[in-house]
Parts: sequence; structure tokens; C-alpha cells
Amino acid sequence: MSIRPLKGAVVLVMFALAGTCAAQHSEFLDAPYYRTGIAPEDVASGDLNGDGHPDLVTTSSFVANISVFLNNGDGTFQPRQIYLTDYQPYKVVLRDVNKDGNLDALITVGANLGLDLLLGNGDGTFQPKVTLFPGQTIFRISVADLNSDGNLDIVAEIGTMQQAIYLGNGDGTFESGPRYSVNGGDVAIADYNHDGKLDIATVTFTGVAVLLGNGNGTFQDGIDSKAGFLPLTVAAGDFNRDGIVDLAVGEYDDVAILLGNGDGTFQSSRILTGLAYGGREVVADLNHDHKLDIVLGGGAVFLGKGGGEFQPPVIYGAGMYANAAAVDDLNGDGNADIAIEDRGYDTVTSRLYILFGNGNGTFKARADYQVASQPYSAALGDFNNDGKIDVVTGNVFSNNLSLLLNGGAGLFHSTGTYVVGHSPEGVAAADFDNDGRLDAATSNNGDQAVSILLGEGDGTFKPKVDYSTGSYPDGLAAADIDHDGKVDLITTNNVTGSISVLLGNGNGTFRSPLIATAISGASGQPAIGDLNGDGNLDVVVVGGSVTRTIAILLGNGDGTFAKLLELTPPHTLESIILVDLNQDHKLDLAVAASSHVDILLGNGDGTFQPATDYPAGEAALSVTAADFNRDGKVDLALCNSESSNLSVLLGNGDGTFGQTIHYDGSYDSHVILSADVNNDGYSDILVSNSAPSTVSVLLNTGRSPATRQGH
Repeated sequence: MSIRPLKGAVVLVMFALAGTCAAQHSEFLDAPYYRTGIAPEDVASGDLNGDGHPDLVTTSSFVANISVFLNNGDGTFQPRQIYLTDYQPYKVVLRDVNKDGNLDALITVGANLGLDLLLGNGDGTFQPKVTLFPGQTIFRISVADLNSDGNLDIVAEIGTMQQAIYLGNGDGTFESGPRYSVNGGDVAIADYNHDGKLDIATVTFTGVAVLLGNGNGTFQDGIDSKAGFLPLTVAAGDFNRDGIVDLAVGEYDDVAILLGNGDGTFQSSRILTGLAYGGREVVADLNHDHKLDIVLGGGAVFLGKGGGEFQPPVIYGAGMYANAAAVDDLNGDGNADIAIEDRGYDTVTSRLYILFGNGNGTFKARADYQVASQPYSAALGDFNNDGKIDVVTGNVFSNNLSLLLNGGAGLFHSTGTYVVGHSPEGVAAADFDNDGRLDAATSNNGDQAVSILLGEGDGTFKPKVDYSTGSYPDGLAAADIDHDGKVDLITTNNVTGSISVLLGNGNGTFRSPLIATAISGASGQPAIGDLNGDGNLDVVVVGGSVTRTIAILLGNGDGTFAKLLELTPPHTLESIILVDLNQDHKLDLAVAASSHVDILLGNGDGTFQPATDYPAGEAALSVTAADFNRDGKVDLALCNSESSNLSVLLGNGDGTFGQTIHYDGSYDSHVILSADVNNDGYSDILVSNSAPSTVSVLLNTGRSPATRQGH
């Protein structure tokens, strides 16, 4: 279903379905996952059995073991093997420390327990653990040949906030070396001053300290460089392609890029901002452009521009508590893939996600795009007249509107924000001034007004103009209520239990509001359609937090309403849509209600049959309708705020639905929408979320849900 700058109703009324196609199933991009031990903390990749395919190892901090996943060669993995460790395994590094040609596992394990070493047998199995440096508390480690003797050495962050050097003997044993008091944490080893000797960069309370190597396993005093606030992790790479090693320093909600001077010092940091969560950085070329990119353990991908600058991040869906990643070609197609562990706290939510790469820096998973703070509302439309569906969000905390333009193939990029009124609870898109360019409007609860932003047709808007609504507006819809060919606005007003109708003049301006009483409270997006076949548009709204009834206002065709009906479905109501679910050419109601979706079939006279309910997730806040599997029957999708997932119900064409299918989503979702954003003929799903503030895009592959992987 394409969305264009229409002059009439843009809120869902009866829509035409395409003819029945051969495809009868629908699957949305959702990364496959594997169960790990409880509370995984780290993941590492390497070929453990010599078959040429990278395998994966995860640590589990709530249980004293690691999980080993052997690769089948196609990016799928055998059931996990478990190996015992000491108390609290955290960081894992895979390297051949005894020079037998097999990868070994070095694991940090908590207070006073030293370091666990599991020597690899070369067939994907490990020998029982050996404890290195007993009595020492080791938090993080990095491994490299620090003294050029051909043996791997260890740099360890120990409990006294020192960096301890352990020189390898080449047989899996190590000798204690010097310690350096730099108040350091995470470490990245590289040659930062171009002298051919490895140096150490470690995060400190205020930035990064670089210990220049002497080439014999000893180091000079640290050189400090400032980064952002509270550095946590560090990774090295040449981000501006000048032959000098640079640093990416991870903080809680951003990444600082420090470009190297080639002498162990760094330029002032450049901050990559806006993340709600980070995770340890991994540096790799994800899109074959010979420019280094950055992957964060939380699923964020920053594509490098090659001059030390990066594109805005795209956050790929990999669970709620993802914090560590490994990059490798897991399925042998020549493209970089990402393995991300999700730190759940039980056997169900502790997972290892696999994000398969497309080779262009994108991945086969839900993609989350950042917008401004708290996008409680969203609308779709082509705002730059390129034939692709774009997204606008109304951002309640930042009092602005965000625009994400579709760059093709369902990939979006932010073009910035536009100031609107205070607390924009609703947003709508339509052509208000009849110039063929899509405009936007927001309903602003804080100042009892709507903001009108007239579109330029190139993805930009003119400054806002405000019109009073006469009450405290919540939801917003656009439609031609009075049959004059000009788009009008309808708001729900929760405080006064009414709706406001602002009749449009056709030039982007609006008249004073007409107020119609609904019920005790009127919240959420109003649904608009002709319920009784009289040719006039009617309005359906959800009652406020007290009554939670459905109010039906039958339209007179002039912007006023003649009759009020009320319905009381069995569950707590959140939002509604109007759509013909049983192909009788009468509009029906689908209601997001608590942990259900309530279906009320329309009689065609403005009345409805009793509700039938189907299960959804916890706190289903919004519902959308589309023919997701192209079988000619309307399907439903809901976003569930508390269970952090999406529910899809495939329709049978008679107003009933099949078994609910769930997909991972982001936390605290608000609005779910559907449209074909990549022009492949399948309806995709978009969701606005406020923790973090993003828009999620789930592309529809057309495959059967039965092909999903979760082991």
C-alpha cells in the first residue's frame, strides 16, 4: 500500500487489497539467536576445529562456565558445548598461547581467582581449565607479543587499577612482568608512535593514557589524552587513513574518536553522540569500502567516511541488554557478520544473536534509527517526492518533529528536527495547502494548539504556524470531514473529553475549532471512516484513563456530529483502527487492549458486534493493519510496550485470526505503522520507541514464520 500526499482522509479507512498472490506467508527480519548460559558478558570468534569456519565462545557471569558454538559452515551453529570455569567468567580472548596451532581460551573470572586458561585441542574441544596468576583479581585482558620473542604476552587490568604485564613462555605459561599505575581500565594494543614497538592505550577516569613500549615488554610512563565523560572501553584503528593509529573510546551513551598524531598523543576528541547504550567497540570494514567502521556491543553500527568522520548510527535489534559483539564472516559469503550477546538474567532471555551482513554495511535484522526525545507519535508519507515512504515523529520531551528520509531499500537517514509546540502528543501528514507537497501537523498538549509545518517537497519544512484547539489535544488525524476537498484536522482532547475539528481553508490555514463532546476523556489517535454508509466520515475515539470506553461520533458531513454511541470492550483500551477485516465492505474495529487485540465487527450502520479477543504481548499500545502475506486478507500487527516485542496475527479473511507470532522489539514502544518501505511488494512494519528514542524498521521478507531460528 503506497502512501501519497492525498487531499482526503489519511487516517485508516477501508483500503483495497491486492489480488491474491502465490506467496501465503510472511516473515519479518528478526535476527536468529541461540541460548547461552545465564547473563552472557562477552563473545569471541575463532576457528576452534580447523574447518575454516569461525566458531563462537560466550562467557556467562551467573554460572561458572563458557559456551562454545561450533559453526556448521553456513552461519548456523551446533548445540552449545559447556566448559567449566571459575566463579564469574567475564572477558574471553581466543589466541594460540602455546604455539600448537590450536586456539586457546583466556577468561577473566572475578575477585582473587586469577585467570582461567583452557587449552584448545584443535577439534572444537578444550582441556580442563588451568588457573593462571592465582590470588590476583583481573578484570580485562589484551593479548599480543610485547617483547618480539614470538610468544604471546598478556596485558591485564588488575584490581588495584594497574596494568600488569605477563610475558609468555610460548607453552601456555607466563612470567610476571612490571606493573603500571595509570588508574587504567580497558586496553587497546597497537603501535601509536610508529617506532615498530607495540604500545598500550588504556582508558582512565578522564580519557586515555598511552604507555609507549620499549620493545622488551616494558613501557614508559603514560601520556594522557582527554576523551569525553567517563570512558569505559577503547579500540584502535586508522579511521582517517593517514597511516597513524587512532582510538575509539566508548562511554555510556556516546563514542569519542581520537585521531592520532603519530607520536603517542592524540587530537581533541570528536564525539559520536546520541546513543542510549553502548557496549565495547569492534573495529572492522563492514561494507568493503576500505574505510574502518565501528560496531558497538549494544548493536549500533557507525559506518566510516574515511576521514575520521562517521555516519549516524543504525542500531540493529539484538535483545534488550546487548553489550558485547564479535565481527567475522560467519556464513562464508565474504561479508562481515556480527555476533552479539544479550545479557538476559534467565535461560530464556540470555541469547547470542547472529546478524548476517548484506555487504553494504547493513544487516539482516530489525534496524533502529535515532530520533529526538520521546517519539510518542509517528506518521508516514513521501516528504521529498522521490516515491519512497518517509517517517516523521512527534517528540514529546524535545518539543520538535523528527524526519527520517528513506534512502531506498528501506534504509533511512535523519535530516534533523523542526520546532513545534510544547509536548507534541500526535502527528499527522497530508497536503494542507493543495500544492502537491506533503505537509505535517502536530497536536501539542502543553499549549493547547496544533502546529502546521508546510512541506517544501524536498524533505524540508517551513517554520511552524500554530492554531488553537480550544482544549488539551492528545491524538491527531487529518481527513476531509466536510466534503469540500480540503484537508481538516481532528484532535482528541483527554482533559475535556472532547474532540476538536479544525476545518481547513485549503491554503494551509485553519478555522477556529469546532468542539464535540465525546466521553469522559478522549485519548489516542482518532480513527476516521464512514461507519454507516451515508457518505459522511465518522470518528471513533478511545476514552480516557477513567472510562476506557469507545466513543462513536457519526458525522453530518459538515464538521459536526449528530449522534454519540459508546462501546465497552472487555479489556483496558489503548488505541483503535478502522479496517474491513471480514471482506463485507463494512468497517470493523481492531483495538489494542492490554495484552490482547479486541475485534469488533461492524454492522454497517454505525453499530458493532460484541468483541472477540486474541492474545498479544504485554501492554499492547498500538495496532496496524495490512496484508502482510499477500493472500488478500487483512492481517494485524501490534507493538507491546512492556514485553518489548511485536505481535503479528495473520487474518483468515472472515474477521478471525491465526496464532499470534512474536518478534523482538525495542522497549517502551508507542506507535506501530505499516507500509512497503523498500518497494518489494510486501508491507513492512515501523515502530516508534522511547527507550531509547528510535524508529524501528522491520522489513518483510515474505518467508514463512516457520523458518525463524531460536535455539
